[in-house]
Amino acid sequence: DYSRTGPYTVAMWTGTVQGTQGNARAFYPMTSGAERFPLVVFAHGFQLAVNNYDRLLVHVASWGYVVLSVDYPGNLLMVDHRNVPAALTAGRRAFTTGSGTAFPALARVDTSRAVAMGHSLGGKGAVMAVLDDPAFSAALALDPVDDNPSPFGTVSATTPSIAPERMGGLQRPLGLFGATQSRCARLGQTCAPETSDYRQFAAAAPMGATLALWALRDFGHMDFVDPGCGLACGACSGGAAPLDSRFNALKALSVAF
Repeated sequence: DYSRTGPYTVAMWTGTVQGTQGNARAFYPMTSGAERFPLVVFAHGFQLAVNNYDRLLVHVASWGYVVLSVDYPGNLLMVDHRNVPAALTAGRRAFTTGSGTAFPALARVDTSRAVAMGHSLGGKGAVMAVLDDPAFSAALALDPVDDNPSPFGTVSATTPSIAPERMGGLQRPLGLFGATQSRCARLGQTCAPETSDYRQFAAAAPMGATLALWALRDFGHMDFVDPGCGLACGACSGGAAPLDSRFNALKALSVAF
């Protein structure tokens, strides 16, 4: 039952990773053996942080993964979306080469099996990373949002649309989570408009692509995030409590994928 905590005790590390912004955060299995564990590199959503997803990332790590949560440059007014996949790739490369980071368990990382993962803008970045970087084996996107759907947003070189424009190049497995409440307006806007949501990525995937698609009913865009993330969490419509069953599904399906 992948919704239950896995067999490994999880340790946490924080430190710098070359090519990313600020401090990264990693969760990894504690073991006295010689096991090597696949790498998951995670990118947070817009206006969120590397420490806003600990519940989910610790859970994934407990099943035998090294999970690295990275930051990327940007501010309230502007984020260059291309910096998100660049940070994911930088995290993968740092753990591959062993340079650019002081992570203490590099010998335990099997970087030949690396997955890009993220939420919202980070989910879009994970898809971009798997399109740009063939060393990623797969991508898992939590309620990804394409283009630039803010009230004053436009599609540009820094905020591109990739679905459908780039999805034809998908050659790796892609997992997509959606949240049904993300299309609901709050504070005058929706956090994942129907024209930019996870279904657009799925619809644009090429024939024959390996694609997993899950919609979490009565679940909100910020319900993927740990409670208590501040003003950012109040900007989106949420699902009705209790959320335990849907969050357990998120945990189980993430590990299974």
